Amino acid sequence: MLGTLRKHSQWMWVIIIIVIIISFVIWPTPDAQLGGRDEGKFGTIYGRPIETAEINSAAREAQLGFFFRYRTWPDRPEIARMAGFDLDSEARQRLVLSEALKRSLVIVSDSAVAHYIRQNFPDRNQPGKYDPQAYASFLRETLAPRGISEADFHNFIRHQIGVGHLVALRGMSGSLVTSRAAEATFRLENESVLTEAVFLQDTNFVASVVIETNALSQFFTNRMATYRIPERVQVGYVAFASSNYFAEADKTLAAVTNLTALIDAEFTARGTNALRGPEGTTLTPDDAKKKLRDELRKDHARTNAMGAATAFANELYRIKDVGPTNLYALAAQKKMPVLDSGPFDDIEGPVGQNLSIRFIRTAFSLTAEAPLSPTVEGPDGYYILALKRRISSENAAFDAVKDRVIADYKRAQSHELCMQAARAAMTKLTNGLAQGKSFKDTAETEKITVVEVPALNRRLRQMAPLDERGADLQRYREEAFRLGKGRVSQPEPTFGGGGAYFFYVKEVTGVTEEKLKTDLPGYTDEYRERRMGGVFSEWFNREFERSGILGARQNANPGKGQPPAE
Repeated sequence: MLGTLRKHSQWMWVIIIIVIIISFVIWPTPDAQLGGRDEGKFGTIYGRPIETAEINSAAREAQLGFFFRYRTWPDRPEIARMAGFDLDSEARQRLVLSEALKRSLVIVSDSAVAHYIRQNFPDRNQPGKYDPQAYASFLRETLAPRGISEADFHNFIRHQIGVGHLVALRGMSGSLVTSRAAEATFRLENESVLTEAVFLQDTNFVASVVIETNALSQFFTNRMATYRIPERVQVGYVAFASSNYFAEADKTLAAVTNLTALIDAEFTARGTNALRGPEGTTLTPDDAKKKLRDELRKDHARTNAMGAATAFANELYRIKDVGPTNLYALAAQKKMPVLDSGPFDDIEGPVGQNLSIRFIRTAFSLTAEAPLSPTVEGPDGYYILALKRRISSENAAFDAVKDRVIADYKRAQSHELCMQAARAAMTKLTNGLAQGKSFKDTAETEKITVVEVPALNRRLRQMAPLDERGADLQRYREEAFRLGKGRVSQPEPTFGGGGAYFFYVKEVTGVTEEKLKTDLPGYTDEYRERRMGGVFSEWFNREFERSGILGARQNANPGKGQPPAE
């Protein structure tokens, strides 16, 4: 069964578990759950209330899905925005998929889950072999700190495998594509276009920008929303740093008579290659055992820090009249300092204080009615927060952001000068073509640098000469095919507005018969799979709408919340 896969020992907990006995208060982990609402306040799915436990489970799975796709967690708002990730939306989609799996009677066996784990945690030194220590390390070091259990991970795997079966089931009609239709698409996607491009950079025009007081003032007035100061909060907080509990951890470890034997056993269980130095180098046995002891020391200190923080939180919440001053009073009683975050927004966070995204999210969740936080985990320990004040968004004074306004003004004006230069260059090169000269020869005469872009087709996902210069590949390619051979494009700003470009379409070439013969069979299979995915997406969008699961976020419409379609 699945338990046989997890062969790592519970050696650390043998030492730690009895040391501190606390009546734990269980608080939701801010970035692993969607807690904070009363039971039943998450809306409905197919007419029944969504339970807190199931939405939190779906949220954990959504975060796991993000992690396996991008190899990072969606903690930083800018990362989540770039990836188009919204935790609430992703969790609700997974709830609908879970219901669809149940409805379709898709059952994923334990052996399928075990196979997935074996495939995804290979031994780096023995290709094709499963590495139980890598799996154990993943559970312990990657998932456990976020409150994600092994059972949560297994549920995630079951659903991932199950969705694959669901795609095959619901997208089956997409596979019914004729060879002729696949060939037509293959010819279109493998048609290629050859271009010559001119790129100009805004930075070449910065020195030409003249700053006039009236123009700068008008620039600021027109963009006041850009410089608006966002909502901020300020909190006081008590820190329980793990480093403060190293001495206690050392005393406990010193009292363990068989500590050396435990470390030796763990070293043997993990294998000589499991523990590595900062640059991935294999450690000597002595250094590896020192690292194991340090891991144990840190884990024990962190456990003590969590216990102390939880005990403080329990005592804090027993005070009847809830208020932010309670934190200060209790901290003074225990002779603990209350640190001040200073005002901060939800993007930058407290300045120079190395606090986690969990801290920031928790601080912004505090209100006058609920000004005290649960225990918040951070990279160096645990924290308990009290709201000091919430500062509304406000317009910034010109003098406060003057340097930023000047920099933005220079950037905008240099870009406009760059676009003007691009239009002038395009006109010269177009006139040269009209006189029978080549694009490249005219550019040489006018001392304009031309970049020869490798052939593009509709299947390319990246092209270095374009990517490096900020040209959007899809837009560039579509315009090139639209224009056709011998035409020149209009100047376009590069991605992010750092420059401008235009290009000349030198050649458009269709697919060769040889390529058609060798590549079409494999492409046909791939194309059918893509069509299956497209059909499944259409089905899921309808099912998501039918479920009524967005009722908690928008006004419900008639017809929503119906039972799943057969």
